[in-house]
Amino acid sequence: MVYEHSDCSGRYKYLDVAKGITLIFIMMGHSCGFPWGMDRYCTAYFVALFFVVSGYLQKSVRPDGAYICKRFRRIILPYFAYNLLIYIIYIVWKGFNSLSDALYAVAGILYSTHCLYFPVGTEDNLFFFRIENDPTWFLTAFFCANIALLFYIKYGTKVRYKIAIFMLFAVITQVLYDCPIFLPWGMDRAFIGADFMIFGYEFRKIDWKKMNIKWMKYVGMVCLLILYKVLTDYNLGIGLSTREYGCRGIFSVGLCLLIGIIGSVICMWGSQFISRILGIGTVFALIGKESLAIMAMHLIIFRIYDWMLQHKLPQGASNWYYWCFALSRIMAACVIIIGTAYIVRNIRSKRHRETA
Repeated sequence: MVYEHSDCSGRYKYLDVAKGITLIFIMMGHSCGFPWGMDRYCTAYFVALFFVVSGYLQKSVRPDGAYICKRFRRIILPYFAYNLLIYIIYIVWKGFNSLSDALYAVAGILYSTHCLYFPVGTEDNLFFFRIENDPTWFLTAFFCANIALLFYIKYGTKVRYKIAIFMLFAVITQVLYDCPIFLPWGMDRAFIGADFMIFGYEFRKIDWKKMNIKWMKYVGMVCLLILYKVLTDYNLGIGLSTREYGCRGIFSVGLCLLIGIIGSVICMWGSQFISRILGIGTVFALIGKESLAIMAMHLIIFRIYDWMLQHKLPQGASNWYYWCFALSRIMAACVIIIGTAYIVRNIRSKRHRETA
């Protein structure tokens, strides 16, 4: 997941590449969209991948309080730290129109969800994320999914128990779909996130990267690509941030799980090849390694970038200038965030050496 770092030159570089590619898709979804009608295919899986990779990287997990404290420090403390930083930046950059807006923004940080009532289009809805911190909903939902994963690890001691818990989480997700409000900390989306984690956790046990018959792997991936396209076209409207699992009623959650799992496997498989491409693989891996910061901070950087260059904003969509401007926005966000993270890490390392 975004929060299990791996060495860019080591065993999990391809997972950092997969996260980097998916983060680019997320930033495109929040910035410019996708060319050639690729929106649904690039966005249907992109939240699921981070859950799947997180489950894949978790091994020897002990379901105890120490694990919960560790995840709290790695996810929730950064969540509040990044939101505080965004809050301060927003005040300096734009400011609030009233005290009420400032308090709603604080309530949004504490409640950690886009709005109060489901669906989002509900009349007189109460919107919480008012400081360009919308993407941070994922962090608290991810933490809650980790707690649900502990339940699976503790009680999924037999195959039938594992299947039962996986199905239970899917049923809970479907039941919560009818809840008229968004639950705090993304708890209504945490169970489907936990199912994605469960898949990654179990998928790790399959040595899928060393299949002896390579042509079978290639044929399998072609079949998965076809299946992914068919299912995505069939179950339109997936958006986990707003608790939308598709358009197929009670079958939507199951289809959403399939689409997220298949898309994640395809991305992880393709990232093995991309990670070997000199330069390109390294760039995507660097982005993937800083995915926590990029996930949290990219939207407010986009808005400030647009504000600074508002006289140069493209007037129409889908022309060459539009895509060049969108690419420059994404590159600027990545460079600023990765550069800042590098500087902060070096300062901390220097202080640690001085006090050692």
